[in-house]
Amino acid sequence: MYVANTSYRISIADYLEGEKETDVRYEYVDGFVYAIPGSTPTHNIIAGNIQTAFNIALQNNPCVVYASDMKVKVENVFYYPDVMVVCDNDMSSYFQEKPCVIVEVLSDSTARKDLHEKRFVYQGIEGLKLYLLVNSRFRQVLAYYRTDEGWQERSFTTGETIPIPCVNTELNFMQLYAKTELAL
Repeated sequence: MYVANTSYRISIADYLEGEKETDVRYEYVDGFVYAIPGSTPTHNIIAGNIQTAFNIALQNNPCVVYASDMKVKVENVFYYPDVMVVCDNDMSSYFQEKPCVIVEVLSDSTARKDLHEKRFVYQGIEGLKLYLLVNSRFRQVLAYYRTDEGWQERSFTTGETIPIPCVNTELNFMQLYAKTELAL
């Protein structure tokens, strides 16, 4: 569950300044600040598997892979995606605005927000090509691809590979679940 840190609005500047001074991560939505819940070992392993797969696939590519400590900014909203790939990278910033891939690992405490609120916010990012949702409770991957006709949903399961646009690679479905209780 996400917990509001304040009952009043704060400015983006105050939010960003406060983020520099705390070890706790907070997301910012239209002036309100929300503490991010902790995650399970399975959630962390899946996110690490995805980050590792991207780093290996992109080692000779200028795109950068970020894990959960880098924010993404969309208008007046700041989130911490579990993994994102950024090809138009701003190394001087505490946040990124132009990811081409965003991945969220679903858990009991985040699934509703990731599937609904974040999906619609992320789909407003002009250069985003893929929003990938990886379930940490059972083997299921849901992908939203940007196409010329709009956003298309696709589900993946055991034995499939997941195409990753903008970096011309793919992820092996079972590789995402390696070293978890969901591995085969």
